[in-house]
Amino acid sequence: MKISGYWWLAAAILLLFWLMTAVAYPLLPERVPAHFGPDGQVTRWEYRSVVWQLPVVASLLMMMIFGLTRLAYRYHDQLNLPNKEQFLKLPAAARQQVMLRMDAHLAGLATVTLAVFSWIQWNVYQTATTASAGLAAGFWVFPVLLTAQVVWMLLDIGREVARQTQRTL
Repeated sequence: MKISGYWWLAAAILLLFWLMTAVAYPLLPERVPAHFGPDGQVTRWEYRSVVWQLPVVASLLMMMIFGLTRLAYRYHDQLNLPNKEQFLKLPAAARQQVMLRMDAHLAGLATVTLAVFSWIQWNVYQTATTASAGLAAGFWVFPVLLTAQVVWMLLDIGREVARQTQRTL
């Protein structure tokens, strides 16, 4: 199975995330923010080595999502998709088109999640070096973006199943 460009974009963002952390680490003070409250203010400080946690979690999350998409290609009958009954009745080539669409959406979800993690990490650096007082007020945009991405994915996959069903009739 060919890896889509969306996954390569996610991998590039992940690599930049690790590079950003590596470059900024020696410039950080000994104590850095480890948690922000819902108001964006720091609620806990830790030793600077805590900044490595986000890249590790982001890497594991991306590997998990990517691995699950590869398993989905093999065991597509186990998926919980919109219009699953119609999906399972599709010929193999049509199911493949739906799977490619799902793969692209999951890569997009991974990319948005990596962007959120990178933004949080940047705010950790900014707050630790006193360039800011905490998370910027725009933080609440990210949960809205992630929710919109999931809703769009579900609607679009359902639409793709219907489109492939119409093509095979």
